[in-house]
Amino acid sequence: RELVSEFFGKESRTTINAAESVARGASLACAMLSPAFRVREFRVSDCCLFPVEVQYYSEDGSCKGKLEFERGSEIPGQKSLKLKTSSPVHFEWMHSQGTDLPKDASVVLAKHKVNVDPKKGECLLKVDLGLGLDGCPTIFSCIKETQEEVIVEPSPQRTSKKPTSNATNTTDEEADKMADEPDKAPVPEAPKTKLVTRQEKLSVDTSFQIGNLPEALEKLIGEERDLAIHDELVHETHASKNSLEEYVYNMRDALSSRYSEYESEDKKREFLKKLDDMEEWLYGDGEESNKDVYIEKLKALKQIGDPIESRAKDFDEVKEAFVKMRSYIHLCRRMSLTDDKKFAHITNDERAKVVEECDTYLTWVQDQEASIKSAPKTEAPPKFASEVESKRSDLEHACKKIMNRPKPKAPSPPPADKPMEDQPKEGGETKEQEAMDQEYDDQEIDQDDREAQKKKDEAAWMADEANPEGAPMETEAAEAAEDDGPVEMEKMD
Repeated sequence: RELVSEFFGKESRTTINAAESVARGASLACAMLSPAFRVREFRVSDCCLFPVEVQYYSEDGSCKGKLEFERGSEIPGQKSLKLKTSSPVHFEWMHSQGTDLPKDASVVLAKHKVNVDPKKGECLLKVDLGLGLDGCPTIFSCIKETQEEVIVEPSPQRTSKKPTSNATNTTDEEADKMADEPDKAPVPEAPKTKLVTRQEKLSVDTSFQIGNLPEALEKLIGEERDLAIHDELVHETHASKNSLEEYVYNMRDALSSRYSEYESEDKKREFLKKLDDMEEWLYGDGEESNKDVYIEKLKALKQIGDPIESRAKDFDEVKEAFVKMRSYIHLCRRMSLTDDKKFAHITNDERAKVVEECDTYLTWVQDQEASIKSAPKTEAPPKFASEVESKRSDLEHACKKIMNRPKPKAPSPPPADKPMEDQPKEGGETKEQEAMDQEYDDQEIDQDDREAQKKKDEAAWMADEANPEGAPMETEAAEAAEDDGPVEMEKMD
């Protein structure tokens, strides 16, 4: 604060913070850009902290000089320079002598080389150079100007054509006069020249030397690396401390709520005392301890608390496993009693075997639940969830082995007796002709059967329409049998 006051020559104020400064500056910039507000224009520009001078010279010695950018020069800023040369020009940027530069800072900033071709002769260079937006030495543009004399081509002269006279209008005397006059040749004009200025943009080679010397840069990189390692260690230390503090709070609350029945009163009281002592140490002597101490403290507490958490987790998991086991037993029992057609081939004895397996496993579940309920929770449960899951897998295998048995295949019909080959008829028909006649007869029979079946279906549909109450077909058949005698019922698939 004193340095700032000394530099600006007046006392610095601290009535506004950085966030408010940014907000005020952004609001003012928006107001200047908006057409809805009329505010006083403010211009904020950067400036050069140290004076910079530029020394330039050509390789043939035709031009040489120096430019200087004073302390406080506006950034970005530039100056123009005109040089006459026929060889490449070099520009060297450096801090002015006697400047209070930081320690180990480089004096030379950058070097530029303007590539001028010596074979093309002398030319005029227009160079715009200065400090760029980033504060680095920059050559904004470099243009080569040359003047040449160019011959101007004369414009073609317009010759007036004499009108040709008709034979009827031209007399013999006029024709003789025109023939006697000698031809007049045009006088050639002297060539004209004009001075033409040509511009060409030249390339510039740049080599920056801004920054610290290699030894100082290596030293700064090492310091930065050490700071990064220290920051990481501080972060890990805070994380270890927070983990220890979080474990103390969570375990103390759990011992008085969900873990209260999983440890004896004496051991629980002793563990709570250790947790309280650890909290006092954290806010006292352990406030500035290192990472390893926090890790060891947390490890010592977890050796006592992890068995309690493990027992509570085992009891919860085995209870959930028994609930799933009961649900699956109920599912297998319902499957054995189902009337679904896809299980119609399962016999009653097989279904009874499934029910028997379900009863056996249900009895085992009830016995184990009773033993777990009576077991002390300060010790490990008599059964674990993995054992219950194994039993459930056994029941699933036994049930699916019976209920998923595939249906037996229907017996294939016996092969029809092949008729004996007949001898050729008296008409002299061959076997091929007889086969074709038989195939034609079979097609006619199939067609007749289809028509008869169609008529029978239509009759049945008409009967259903006439009998909306849906009288059973067996009753109608019985009545017909009493009136007309026995009737042969056709079984339809």
